[in-house]
Parts: sequence; C-alpha cells; structure tokens
Amino acid sequence: WGVPGALWLGTGLCVLSFASNVASTLLDKTEGMKAGLSEAANEEEVSIRDVLKLRRQFWYLAGLCVAIYCAILPFNNIASAYFV
Repeated sequence: WGVPGALWLGTGLCVLSFASNVASTLLDKTEGMKAGLSEAANEEEVSIRDVLKLRRQFWYLAGLCVAIYCAILPFNNIASAYFV
C-alpha cells in the first residue's frame, strides 16, 4: 500500500473523526432540548474552599500524575538513547 495508502487511511480516519464529532454535537443539542436543558444548566461558582475539600484520593492521583509527567517521562526520553 505504501505512502498513498497511509495517506488515504489517515484522511479517512480524520473524516470519520470529524463526522463523529458533528454527530455527537447534534445529538447532544437535540437530546438536551428534549430534556429541557439550557446551554448553561449550572451557573454555580466554584471557590478555592470547594477545591480544597476534595477527597484525599484525588490529591494522591493528582500528585502521581505530576510526578510521572515531571520526573519519569523526561527520564525515559533522556535515557532511551542509553538503552537502545
């Protein structure tokens, strides 16, 4: 298939993704209107105190994500040259 086949496959996947996005948006709007929901259903403000009241598991998960992105991924990018 080669390069032209890969380009056609990529183009097809992009078109499929775009069509799915449009269908999802239309479905969301029509089902929202049927359910009587407005565009901004909840105008409630979030304060810092609300954020700080999140459960401990959330903060562990957030810290783990920060550790992975700040420490492990850069190490893998630098060290990959030595492990090849």
